[in-house]
Amino acid sequence: MTKKLFTLLLAVAASVGTMFAQVWPIIMDETTFATCNSHSAVVADFRYNDIDRFLYIWNDTYDSLVAAGPNFMGNTDGYLSLRVTNQAWAGAGFCLTDNGNSWQAAEQLRVAIVANPDNYYLHMAIKSTDNYSHCFYLFGTEATKFVLGNHSVYDGPVYSDFTRDGAWHEYYIPMSTYASALASVRYSAGTNMFVMLSEGVQGARLDLDAVYICDREFMENYLDSQYSITTESSNPEWGATAGDTTVTYMSEVEISAIPNYGYHFVRWNDYNTSNPRTVSVTEDKTFIATFAKNVYSITKNAEHGSISGNSSAEYLDFVTLTVTPDYGYHFTQWSDGLKDNPRIAQITQDTTFTAEFAYDRVGTCGKDLALTWSYDHSTKVLTIGNAGSFTENMQYGAEAPNEMEELVIGNSVTAIGANAFAGISTLKKVTIGESVKTIGEQAFFNCVNLETIFNYRPTPTNTYSNAFDGVDKFECVLYVLPSSIDMYKNAAVWRDFYYTYAIGAEETTVTTNDVTVEPQDNAATLTWPTSNNAASYTIQITKDGVLFCTLVFNANGQLTGIAFAPSRDGQAHAPQAIMTANGLQFTVTGLNSGTQYGYNVTAKDANDQTVATYSGEFTTTGGSVPTDIDEVQSDQVPCTKVLHNGQIFILRGEKEYTLTGQEVK
Repeated sequence: MTKKLFTLLLAVAASVGTMFAQVWPIIMDETTFATCNSHSAVVADFRYNDIDRFLYIWNDTYDSLVAAGPNFMGNTDGYLSLRVTNQAWAGAGFCLTDNGNSWQAAEQLRVAIVANPDNYYLHMAIKSTDNYSHCFYLFGTEATKFVLGNHSVYDGPVYSDFTRDGAWHEYYIPMSTYASALASVRYSAGTNMFVMLSEGVQGARLDLDAVYICDREFMENYLDSQYSITTESSNPEWGATAGDTTVTYMSEVEISAIPNYGYHFVRWNDYNTSNPRTVSVTEDKTFIATFAKNVYSITKNAEHGSISGNSSAEYLDFVTLTVTPDYGYHFTQWSDGLKDNPRIAQITQDTTFTAEFAYDRVGTCGKDLALTWSYDHSTKVLTIGNAGSFTENMQYGAEAPNEMEELVIGNSVTAIGANAFAGISTLKKVTIGESVKTIGEQAFFNCVNLETIFNYRPTPTNTYSNAFDGVDKFECVLYVLPSSIDMYKNAAVWRDFYYTYAIGAEETTVTTNDVTVEPQDNAATLTWPTSNNAASYTIQITKDGVLFCTLVFNANGQLTGIAFAPSRDGQAHAPQAIMTANGLQFTVTGLNSGTQYGYNVTAKDANDQTVATYSGEFTTTGGSVPTDIDEVQSDQVPCTKVLHNGQIFILRGEKEYTLTGQEVK
């Protein structure tokens, strides 16, 4: 409602014709007074003018201040603003003298109130930011005392308290409460029309405006008006509001701000911070709630180390936490099982991060504790050294078997006892020193993920037949000294490993486009990835840009480019690619040593459409020893290479053979 009093007076004037609502101003700004007076609404002016109507501050107990901000009506004409200077008491009054007829008008009003008390109301507007109470009375009689505040002062009863938010709060006080008190007095010149008493607290403020007496006609027309209260959120994603309504004048409405999870209410747009809050409705008004992100604490626990990173963060912020172990310890995981270090975490509540550590263990083991062991948790390598024998079931650090991936047996160790490393499923690589003479029963039993063994002993290590039971000897590659290859290929237990290479040969392995080539002197092992859509795989080997051979396999790895005669037991014995964890694997033989070759691998689906292709080059190991069937001649039967349907065959005498030596029928 714009300029409440102006609008209502105009509305009343329009509705009652020549009859006007009646107003007796005591404190009213000039703009409002002029509007009221132009409609003959003002019956008598009781405002002070320093001629016949005075504002007396008693014993200098108040300072008069300059009004700051708009008054109750929204005008800039000011309002009454006083500040207590006395620590004992403070008081002031509006006195009507005999120089004019204002005191007579006051007496007429007193008589009218006594005659019809239900027809009259005292209106007041007050604001404050402190917590002091103020007492008031009318017509010079203390019998009309009432208090606005939260406790009684000067023996006045508390009429109502108001919110100390710096905003204007207004009251309509029925004069019927004081009719009997007014009946026993008579107003005369020099009487105080309106008295103010404040607590004797130096610095206490009293800000008043729109103090007047009106009749019921004015009050009812004013109070019957409807006003809208609207609430809004400054950010709907952070919170909502409630309390929108339409009510009559001076109704009390509760409004509230409802923050979403992770956010909190800050204030309303009028800087009030109460939530929920009750507002007295005097005009159409919109209340906007402001929200902010919650700030959550981050607690970091690290018994054997430290954690760097923020100690607090706003809702949904990301923080980076880095663990630094104390000397002799290593970080294993966070208490929630996550192993990331550093760790990036999004904060949604007060959170505690606890880092867990393990002791970096070292110790002695073996016969007479002659050996030493150490475990590196960062590389997951267990190293056993010094001269001596690693005896049966010897303990070497309780933590290592749970995660160990590599084992190094030093060059001075002489033996590996029975069951020494049995059942370590995480073990992938083993290095055996040159002095290890024996490996005991089931020493590496069920090391199911063992991939490579490097054995530096020149002569085959004396090994129990079941030492490597449970190890996939088609997958696990054995590397030995170059001069020892033949001995290991013929030695018990060691000959069971399908692939035996010279130490150093692993460095010649070339991986191109997911195809791995392991060159040998006169052969090469190709491993290529399988595809769910592939029905066949074709491998073409070229030499000096000329096609050397073509091999075709089905989806199961069977060589299908050539038909083979059945064996006596009726089973076909065509060469077949080995299925490995990385795909299919096949060894192409009949190659020249020390020679560069090219390869192309093509995967096709059932409709003969290409689904994947790979290509690259490799060089066989060793010197240039002629092993190609084109270059080897038999003194008795000459050999000739022939090409049928894109496939290469060997014609020897009247028989035809594949490149792998199988006779073709």
